[in-house]
Amino acid sequence: MAKFSIRLQSDFNDFYDHCFASSHEKAAFQHNRFSRTSRTRRDDFAILKQMGVQTVQHGTPAQILDYLIAEHPGITRDMLCQISQVVVYTEDTSHRGEGKLLVPMTTALEEYPYAFCSLYMPTYADWRHHGAYSFRYVRAGLRQFWVKQVSLSDWRSNCGEGFSEVLTEAERADAYGLVPLYAIDFVSIGRELLAVDYNDAPGLKGGGLDFYLTPSDVYKEIEGFYRQFLP
Repeated sequence: MAKFSIRLQSDFNDFYDHCFASSHEKAAFQHNRFSRTSRTRRDDFAILKQMGVQTVQHGTPAQILDYLIAEHPGITRDMLCQISQVVVYTEDTSHRGEGKLLVPMTTALEEYPYAFCSLYMPTYADWRHHGAYSFRYVRAGLRQFWVKQVSLSDWRSNCGEGFSEVLTEAERADAYGLVPLYAIDFVSIGRELLAVDYNDAPGLKGGGLDFYLTPSDVYKEIEGFYRQFLP
């Protein structure tokens, strides 16, 4: 099997970065891994739809409210405004819990009428309704993992005091995805998992994944993705 190098361009560090080609080495491909890109939250939800992944309701505050009214005809509009909350994306290209505000529907309608939002679906870390938890699907090449993220102090499961744990490594995938590395965050509502975020530059350091994947493992999975495009 022919050997080739990949150069990394990124705006953050991770534990496998040293496996990529150095700046003076010739590389066959460049792997771009940026926490901030020109892709918006709207784009992320469109990608999830393209992948066939069910998501939380999203759109402008008015669009989300219209959805709630249609879903709950027995509840008045005023009551839905009082009991519903939305996540307002104040920075449309941020990840890692940044660029988000949790506000009541009434506030969103008044102060952020044109902002892109998603319906807040609370998941509490304990019986006192503190914190939050979510499930993250992580894909590295053909390897697949499920990670539980728990915050004991914040409504965002990946912020504040908390922890992450790898629940399982799923069977190796049959084919590569659209990108070599990505993660999808889900909230658990009843028996459903609804996606709330798509990220094609997830950090792998910490949270237990670095116990399952060596730096060489991650690089080989990324290399396998790019090998598809060799002549």
